Amino acid sequence: MISTSVSYLDFIVESFIPAGRLAHSSVLVERKLYFFGGLDDSIHTFNPKTSQWKTSLIKEKGPERCRNIHVVADNVGKIYIFGGETDENLGSENIHLINDMIILNINKGLN
Repeated sequence: MISTSVSYLDFIVESFIPAGRLAHSSVLVERKLYFFGGLDDSIHTFNPKTSQWKTSLIKEKGPERCRNIHVVADNVGKIYIFGGETDENLGSENIHLINDMIILNINKGLN
């Protein structure tokens, strides 16, 4: 059955909002949205319950600046970050494909 009761919600955010993203990835874990990369190596978290953004800091080395990465989460708080592409300089034609797998445990790796 197709639902006709779908609607969009406008979130009013009165705090920090990260810069726009391009070629990033996102995943939902424990009721928070995690946004990875794009044109930088940042990780931002959005809590839809509180409408609050947070810049997450990795305690250990995370993925380098990488675009078009793929992320998936399991049910115990681990986020699997795989692949993507990077270049030496923004706009460079020397694109490197990445085949690394990084596992981020949000219960340990973010503060």
